[in-house]
Amino acid sequence: MPIVRRFEQKKLTLEEFYKELIPKPEDQIGDGGTPMLEVLESINTMFKETVLYGLTSHASLLLFNNDHEDSDYYIVINAFKASYYV
Repeated sequence: MPIVRRFEQKKLTLEEFYKELIPKPEDQIGDGGTPMLEVLESINTMFKETVLYGLTSHASLLLFNNDHEDSDYYIVINAFKASYYV
């Protein structure tokens, strides 16, 4: 089952959110979107039978095991350029 965005941020999917972080050629910012899209693809491949929920905090991805408001996240993933930080 693919990772889904938590209820607090249902306006965009996680993929849509991180696609917006891919800079255009004229932008002077680093690419935080492409590495995170790769992370999402890896998570979806590795955890086919596991339901995971994601919440974005700037370019970070917080992973939860449920969609409840009072729950704590278990993992924070940051990706920038070709580096990943868990």
